Amino acid sequence: GGLQKARTLEITLPLPEKSVFFEVPDRETITYNQKATRLVEVYQGDNDAKVPDGVMYSLLNARAIQEFNGKRWFGVHPLVVDILADQDRLSPNLAGEVVGGTV
Repeated sequence: GGLQKARTLEITLPLPEKSVFFEVPDRETITYNQKATRLVEVYQGDNDAKVPDGVMYSLLNARAIQEFNGKRWFGVHPLVVDILADQDRLSPNLAGEVVGGTV
């Protein structure tokens, strides 16, 4: 196969005159570990995890991460929280629950 033109994504930041362009990597170039790491970071409220990049775009597109109120407030889908807990990527609280999941 020949070379494919890179896909790009434009994200408009709160100030209308500010836009960010970045290359969207192909699905094969984003590993599950990168996605799982970012999901845990978003779950834990890490502000650095909100950076718009290929990993975040992939997770938003898959609906694993949800954006609320259009104000860059992100949450991890409850079923994804359960999966991360089953994989021991999230630890239960003292009551034995992983907050935000379905179980």
